[in-house]
Amino acid sequence: MQKIDLAAPQSILSPAIADPAKITPNSHNPRATLPYPCVPATDPPSLPPGTLLSLPQPPPFSPMASPSSPSSPSASIGSAPDPDHPDNARPRSRSFFQRRTSVREADEADAGGKGARLIRLNDFKANAERAFISNQLRTAKYTPFNMIPKALYEQFKRVSNFYFLVIACISFIPNISPSTPLASVLPLFVVVGFGFARDIFEDIKRANDDRRQNSEERLIMARVPESIETKKQLSLVTSETAHTLQAAHLEPDLHRTVASRDIAVGDIVLVRKGEVFPCDLVLLHSALEGGIAYVSTANLDGESNLKRVIVASATAEIEHASQLPAVNGKIRAQSPSTALHEFEASIELSGEGPVPLGPSSLLLRGSILRNTEYIYGIAVYTGFDTKVALNMRNPPSKMGSVERKLNWVVLMLFIALATLVITGAIVAGVLQNRDGAGQWYMGENALTSGGKVTSQSLGTFLILFSTFIPVSLFVTLEFIRVLQALFMSADFRMRTGRQKVLARATNLNEMLGEVEHVLSDKTGTLTENIMRYIACSAGGQLYNILKKKRAMHRAVKDGVEPVKQLLLVMALCHSVVPEPKDETQSDNSSGDSGRKKSKKRTNPDLGDKTAVLDGNSSEEALPEYQGQSPDEVALVTSAREYGITLMTRTLDTLVIDRFGTKETYTTLAELEFNSDRKRMSMILRCPDGKIKMFTKGADTIMLKLLNKDANIELIQNHIDEFAKEGLRTLVFAMKDLEEKDFQTWFERFQEAQNSLEDREGKTSKISAELEEDLMYVATTAVEDKLQDKVPETIKFLREAGIKLWVLTGDKRETAENIGYSANLLDRNMEVVHIAGSSSAEVQRQLNDTLDRHVLDAQTPQRRASFSAIAELPRRLSMRQKKKVEEKELGVIIDGASLHHAIEDHSDVFMALSDHTKVVICCRVTPLQKALVVRLVREKRKAMTLAIGDGGNDVSMIQEAHIGVGIFGKEGTQAARTADYAMGEFKHLLRLTAVHGHYSGVRTAGMINLSFYKNIFFTMTQVFFQAFCFVSGTTFNNQWISSGFNVVVTSASPFLYGIFERDLDEETILRFPSVYATNRDKQLFSIRTVLEYTMLYGLWHAVIVFFGVYLIFGYLSIGFRDGLDSGMVLTGFVNSTLAMLMVLFKILLDSHTLNWIVLLLMVLSVGVYILVIPLAINVAKDYSLEGQLEMLFSSPLMYLTVFVIVVASFFLDFVVLTARQLLFPNIVDRLRCWEQDERRLSKASKES
Repeated sequence: MQKIDLAAPQSILSPAIADPAKITPNSHNPRATLPYPCVPATDPPSLPPGTLLSLPQPPPFSPMASPSSPSSPSASIGSAPDPDHPDNARPRSRSFFQRRTSVREADEADAGGKGARLIRLNDFKANAERAFISNQLRTAKYTPFNMIPKALYEQFKRVSNFYFLVIACISFIPNISPSTPLASVLPLFVVVGFGFARDIFEDIKRANDDRRQNSEERLIMARVPESIETKKQLSLVTSETAHTLQAAHLEPDLHRTVASRDIAVGDIVLVRKGEVFPCDLVLLHSALEGGIAYVSTANLDGESNLKRVIVASATAEIEHASQLPAVNGKIRAQSPSTALHEFEASIELSGEGPVPLGPSSLLLRGSILRNTEYIYGIAVYTGFDTKVALNMRNPPSKMGSVERKLNWVVLMLFIALATLVITGAIVAGVLQNRDGAGQWYMGENALTSGGKVTSQSLGTFLILFSTFIPVSLFVTLEFIRVLQALFMSADFRMRTGRQKVLARATNLNEMLGEVEHVLSDKTGTLTENIMRYIACSAGGQLYNILKKKRAMHRAVKDGVEPVKQLLLVMALCHSVVPEPKDETQSDNSSGDSGRKKSKKRTNPDLGDKTAVLDGNSSEEALPEYQGQSPDEVALVTSAREYGITLMTRTLDTLVIDRFGTKETYTTLAELEFNSDRKRMSMILRCPDGKIKMFTKGADTIMLKLLNKDANIELIQNHIDEFAKEGLRTLVFAMKDLEEKDFQTWFERFQEAQNSLEDREGKTSKISAELEEDLMYVATTAVEDKLQDKVPETIKFLREAGIKLWVLTGDKRETAENIGYSANLLDRNMEVVHIAGSSSAEVQRQLNDTLDRHVLDAQTPQRRASFSAIAELPRRLSMRQKKKVEEKELGVIIDGASLHHAIEDHSDVFMALSDHTKVVICCRVTPLQKALVVRLVREKRKAMTLAIGDGGNDVSMIQEAHIGVGIFGKEGTQAARTADYAMGEFKHLLRLTAVHGHYSGVRTAGMINLSFYKNIFFTMTQVFFQAFCFVSGTTFNNQWISSGFNVVVTSASPFLYGIFERDLDEETILRFPSVYATNRDKQLFSIRTVLEYTMLYGLWHAVIVFFGVYLIFGYLSIGFRDGLDSGMVLTGFVNSTLAMLMVLFKILLDSHTLNWIVLLLMVLSVGVYILVIPLAINVAKDYSLEGQLEMLFSSPLMYLTVFVIVVASFFLDFVVLTARQLLFPNIVDRLRCWEQDERRLSKASKES
């Protein structure tokens, strides 16, 4: 019988031990007698008959011990965890929770810090003892248990709703309410019920999305050991899934099906092409040769280009997934972090030393597997520990600016109401003591004390004057917002294909017209992220296909060597991977299932014509490409179109078709691009055996690395010419390497790559040693295509006085190029880069920029910097007095510097941003985007709008006052969580300028009219108390009062809130300055409400009440039958005039009248007339019987209406005329301009 000693040095995974079912019992592994439940059922690797695995006794665990140390762990591949191992011991004297805490603390000490974790491969029990959080995520605000109380709290935290709740409660107290309680309860029920239902409905949709995501079935390798609790979560794969797995040469018996929420840290998860990663995974095995996989992180960082992830070298020798259950070891990982591009960990398999893991081995939750049939990864972070979850925030309850102001207005009106109520109650008590006691007509109340009358009158007057605050306002406001949202969706000018604009937070409609800062994502929001090769400079010549379409084609055909050399470097120096020919996509997210991904060779110089270059057939199917950089994809694609095609790529080789000849290049080293190096290099062994290094990068770096033969001046001139056209440039170079020199350098390079400390810094330093004295090849220019009408939209927003920010995860050069092409930046602007490695350096750069560009540049003894923030206001005020001619300023700041600017120097950073044309933040995380939005909100108290298309934009969308999501090509997460969703960035123009302006005008007018009619109506009740012994008697009939407030006069403000248009759309879009009327609070503010209600409402109440009293009461003018008017009839006249006054006020203030408005106004009068028979026949109020006939049969009624209406609106005409003539605003001027334009147009047509 053969015996294999696993303590002996050998391969990480030997075929001899690939089948864990053949492990036999031993003293240190009592559970090894049971076969693993995940052993493949067929074709196990063969072992000699009777082979036993001898497992050595594991020594005490030492986290820092080297693999050669006697104390190093030596748990075997394929062995189950030893229960006597210190990490697996279960002390009987400790409770369950104490034991978990102890294990976690030990792991943190072992892994290197608070929150760090130790994960064991294929040991579910040991990982479960660490009590990592579940993989369930929840974005909904409410749960089934707190839904009703929490949603009701959201409704009653509004001052108005709480006020009417108090009124409704008081109305049930006997002997106090002057009207039935139903009149107070019903309006409150309608308002709260509508808001409550809408809030719950929206949250239920979020909860359903959560449930769908958490319940999604995923495949994992069966857990070891598989406990009863584990079996409840797992199920065998279905026959359909088993067939799919077998088609991919995977063993169905190896896997179990589990809900996404039940994935645990330590699980080995299978992810197939097109699927979203359910948690953060470390890549263990890939279907692609060389252990690489390609993922799309568009939902995380906004970049739609693919990222390459590499299997850790420790597991690179695993040839088949069936070997994974036999792997034993551990992973040490840092504590969960929000940084998407940072990951520090190590993996240590038994018998091997620790191997470092970095971001290139981490698969992030929310990203999608592309161009790779399947991968296996081990879960290291789950649920709210994943990076995408840490960058998310709970959906906030946003309150519109109108609601916030309304709360203050209602509070002030409540103070005024309280003053009237208390004053009235005190006067009633005083009059009772002085004149009421003993009066025969007082009945039983004659003996009531003044104090009791005062206490009862408090409630009576509170209910009687409750119409001071219009309950119909809030019902009307909810409905008009919904209709405004429908108008937005119905606007065909804001449609992208069949995709309409969706308004989910209708309470923010009017805020769209008040935006001061727009903070935008770049990729997929401003750009389509579609790169196109445009031009190159090679051999001192410019080749621009836009100017000369066939220039490149002709150069290739004529054999121009510099051009052919460029095409070769373009085809070799990159990180692009070709897709297999005729690949069928099964992408769950994109919906492109079944789409073929092959193309025929065409030449961009020839449009749709077919080009045949050096023997390549025009009918030959060519591969498509995917890569980490869209620039690279564009260049490789362009090289293919001109004759050099990248055919296949593995980890070690590149195969190209060079003008019909197949050539294979061996990859010796790849020096990757990063934001510090700003270049990348490929060291290849060419078909002739020579070693060459091909390098490309930013011109600011590459020009310094060229040898003396390069014509730097000519190259720079060509680069400047490309830059003026907004093109993205790259400089290409190459270098021949000697074999001996390369081998010496490569040994040091490998040592740096395996370093556990400052790995990136060491590799960059060693790479730079080789990247010098380069031979110049060429410069390329690529166009990043903007979305339609982005520059025009940005121009309008800037002219409207809106500050623009761009927040992107892209590198600085990419963001800067887009800034130029989108008209965010221009060549006459001075662009300042803030890039400091420390807080002090960032502070110095901010202060220097502020001193140089913003503060008083003419100060004789200007300091280089300043640190006292308190000095900012004085120096900035001096700047306003003493203008200095200077260029416009743009600021670009990277993510690391932004962190210091926000945390340590926010005041200086914001002071600088106030004086810049645009601020571009690059290499930022999703959380940093949200922090920038919060900084602007808190420091500048400014109205912010955030817009983005990816999952990485969700945090800033939720943080902003208004969140706008774009339906992206890589998912709809941003659109689902946004307040407004649309198809393209250009629709933001109409959304804010047109619909935002109209919503502000309509909402402001509706609110002003609602307060006006209620102040007007209530003040007549207040005046009447002077004539009824301050007894709380209602002047108007209670049913007329209820109908007046809720039904009759609520229709007029409602119509104003739907149809009002102060200016034509064309005028608004032609003059961006119109936008300032909403933003500068010219339409609605506490001052305008009080001015409108107190000036007009109070004045009209005085004219109407005392006019009616004078004619019908004091003068006692009789009717045709000699009857005098009584209190009921006089009150009815007062109510009738109040109704007519409101309708006339609407007509006076409206600029848009249509048949719907006029019809509903007539219907309002009809409803008012119907109130009387309803009150008589339904409510049995016979006091109104005969009053309608008597009133409208008297000429006195019509004369009274005419005189009082004219007298009332005389003040309105005077004020309106004086304002338009003496103090016209921009809307007044443009309205006159529109009238002149119409007259001229009409005259021209008549002539």
